[in-house]
Amino acid sequence: MAIINRKKIQLATLGVLCGAFILGLGSWLEYHSVKQPSSPQVFEGEREFRAPREKIVSYMVKEGDTPFSIAETFDISVDSVKWANNLTSDVILPGQNLQILPVTGIAHKVVNGDSVEDLALKYHTTPQKIIDYPFNKFADLETHSLVEGEVLIIPGGSI
Repeated sequence: MAIINRKKIQLATLGVLCGAFILGLGSWLEYHSVKQPSSPQVFEGEREFRAPREKIVSYMVKEGDTPFSIAETFDISVDSVKWANNLTSDVILPGQNLQILPVTGIAHKVVNGDSVEDLALKYHTTPQKIIDYPFNKFADLETHSLVEGEVLIIPGGSI
């Protein structure tokens, strides 16, 4: 009888210790896990966005916005904001609609004769960055031939 009770006590102690360890590990994992905010459905005035985004989004300029503050909000470069909207200065006006790229770089509408290599050279980046961007579409995944009319994102590209 004493042996059975001792075994039960040992088993119960082991269960308590394991449970405490598991609960502690769960709290540690929760504390150290990286959590990204959910993507908002409306982009006007919102300040948190999930990256990488798949598409170019429209943003309505609010009072006090600058190209710098918008770039910071969307986690892209100021140049990307300017290039995507043909801005030649930092002047933007409330109510103005801006196109916001999903990443720092350039958006390029593919025309007949474009190739990944030519676009990489034109926009000062590597073909591999264009190929690796997960939301770019190609006519052929083996040759990376481009689809005329498709808007290609050139990550890290510059004018």
